[in-house]
Amino acid sequence: MLLISGMRGNVCRDQITGVLESVAGVKKVEVNLYRARATIRHDQECKATELIRSVLEAGYGASLSEGEGGAQAIGTRDRRNYR
Repeated sequence: MLLISGMRGNVCRDQITGVLESVAGVKKVEVNLYRARATIRHDQECKATELIRSVLEAGYGASLSEGEGGAQAIGTRDRRNYR
């Protein structure tokens, strides 16, 4: 599960869903706007760093949740500074 920052509404949620679905090995994505997290089902070859990088490149922040190796951010970007 990824914690996502910078989502403001359904358009943001849909964009993150699409970005994560485009990562090789991803089977299913559920993004919860109100809890600010994404649940991703994927092959073992799919790495968390690839998922986080795709979210960052879309202009949002992402980190692993507690149960996925700690709540430490692998990388985050302020969406306003991404453009």
